[in-house]
Amino acid sequence: MGGGLSDNFVLGAEANWWARSVRLNDAQLEHNHLSFLALGNFFLVEGLYLEGGGGFAYGAYDTVRGNGDTTEYAEMGLALKGGAGFEYFVNGQIAIGARVGYVRHFYSNGDFDTVAGGITLRWY
Repeated sequence: MGGGLSDNFVLGAEANWWARSVRLNDAQLEHNHLSFLALGNFFLVEGLYLEGGGGFAYGAYDTVRGNGDTTEYAEMGLALKGGAGFEYFVNGQIAIGARVGYVRHFYSNGDFDTVAGGITLRWY
């Protein structure tokens, strides 16, 4: 969701979710990270853009040990994103493309980083 401020600058928003479940000895470890970001895309040349933004982060960790003891921890933080992408207009309103981005979550007990790529479909 978003809109263009000029021919070269587009504002938008996105939500991201990263989840992992691991068994370590007799413990089941689960952690989830979410980010809700406001983004700006600056088009350098036709189709090629740089992306940056920031917003809220949320991290949740759960540990269940073999004896049934459970430890839970959750925290709000901040998230920053940087990336780049390319898109090609299929018609006057629809563009397909690819992008890569780096998101860093800042929490009081530590930081969390993700690098992700994807295929995009935008409606302008």
